[in-house]
Amino acid sequence: YASPKRITIQGGGQVTVLDLREIYYLETDGRKTLVHTEKDSLLSDLSIGAFSAELPEKFFFEVYKAVFVNLEHVSRIGDDEVLLENGNRVPMSRRKRKLVVQAVMQYIGGR
Repeated sequence: YASPKRITIQGGGQVTVLDLREIYYLETDGRKTLVHTEKDSLLSDLSIGAFSAELPEKFFFEVYKAVFVNLEHVSRIGDDEVLLENGNRVPMSRRKRKLVVQAVMQYIGGR
């Protein structure tokens, strides 16, 4: 990222400030958003729609309904999942596979 963007996560009475590079993936948790980093999972009071609107599209991609991955941390794309650098496996819609591959290739080429 040319200029690191920081984002504030508010939830459970706590406020956490993260650099976007620290986020591995996000997923919906009811009306809230679960933000996964390398070591932690944080619950944000924002809905996944509101949270994803804050994310730069060229770095985050929706791989499944209401599941967004940080393209920087993708290490492998399978038939129905994305493997991240920290070993997490994130479900991926089979019909989105081609778009996910394109997004990763574009991200790598644009660095």
